[in-house]
Amino acid sequence: MNEPTLQYEPKEWRLFIDSSKYGLRAVLLHNGNVFLSIHMTHSNNLKETYKDLSVILQNLKYDDHG
Repeated sequence: MNEPTLQYEPKEWRLFIDSSKYGLRAVLLHNGNVFLSIHMTHSNNLKETYKDLSVILQNLKYDDHG
């Protein structure tokens, strides 16, 4: 079976961070909706605070990808 390959272009993706009463999650969304969303993180313990968002962005290496 052939393995599909996906070229990662940072400008074609956007990071979506959502907070609800159940927790915090981060998802990569493709700009043209050609590809499925990619769930990056989910936590039931984190809240939408500067400290928690900073930790998530550092772990995802957001500065490297823009």
